[in-house]
Amino acid sequence: MEFKLLDFAQYILNLVVLFIILRAILYKPVKNFMQARQDRIQKQQDDARAALREAQGQKLQYDALLNDSRTEAGKLMEQSRSDAEKSAEAILREAQEQARKIIEEARERAAAERAEALAGVRGEAAGLSLELASKILAREVSAQDNARLIDEYFSKVG
Repeated sequence: MEFKLLDFAQYILNLVVLFIILRAILYKPVKNFMQARQDRIQKQQDDARAALREAQGQKLQYDALLNDSRTEAGKLMEQSRSDAEKSAEAILREAQEQARKIIEEARERAAAERAEALAGVRGEAAGLSLELASKILAREVSAQDNARLIDEYFSKVG
């Protein structure tokens, strides 16, 4: 095969023309397609970053709300416990007051019953004394009669 300069120049010229034609036809659309693709990817990345920042902001808000809720729940529990203690103390005081009143009433009833019983015993003792005195005065009493009368008296009284 012989080397012909004219054929070589013609091949080179064909290549240059083909390159210019292909560049004019394909380069701009491919470049535009690649640029659009790069822009689309960049937009997706920017959107993802924005969504991540928004999610992080919301997470911070939720964490703050959660901490506030925990604090509020702690306060409510403390308040409830305090109220329960106050109620328990009030109920205990009321129960103690009622117990004191019941004891006082029982003492008063016992004192009244005791006074009534003493009055009854005194009345009985007086009646028995009168009866005993009338028996003694009605007849002369011997030592045996005296002992018998005392035993009868104590058996009636006690």
